[in-house]
Amino acid sequence: MKVLFISLLTFISISAFAQDQPTLILPTNDLGEIIYTEAITLDSAYTKQTLYSNAIQWTATFYNSSGNVIKNKDPESGVITIVALTPTGYNTMGKYLETGYFEYTLMVYVKNGRYKYEIKNMIYIPHGGNYNYGTANSMYKDERPSFKKVNTQMLSKMDAGLKALISSLNKSMRDKANTEW
Repeated sequence: MKVLFISLLTFISISAFAQDQPTLILPTNDLGEIIYTEAITLDSAYTKQTLYSNAIQWTATFYNSSGNVIKNKDPESGVITIVALTPTGYNTMGKYLETGYFEYTLMVYVKNGRYKYEIKNMIYIPHGGNYNYGTANSMYKDERPSFKKVNTQMLSKMDAGLKALISSLNKSMRDKANTEW
């Protein structure tokens, strides 16, 4: 009876202190690659030129140095390519530790009355290094218990940063104030 009581008490103690890592669900394409994408239709008052201008103005306000992040801009085809960074890290011993950045590629496509964005090719770059540590895709698929908790926290931070970026972009793209003189 004593052994049963001690076993039960041990099981309850372990269960009470065990913390399940919340499941992280990131948007993926048919190949299982992480990609944030959406095509948005607006009314016809938003011309291709207006949406292109809105995207360029958003870039200038969202990033510290838009000239450094814009890798390609083509007003005729309505395509803007941006390569930028979003910070990431994880909690350790009760404190948040920023460990580096995820570099990502943002593509913005504009046409009359609609636009589309794609955020893809996320690569983790740790502080103090000009090398990549791995892709977000490989971190997302890594099931090793020793890495899963940290990877999940870092990917969650990336996800929050990219969702804030998307929200800001969507708000600016709908700005009609940019269309009027």
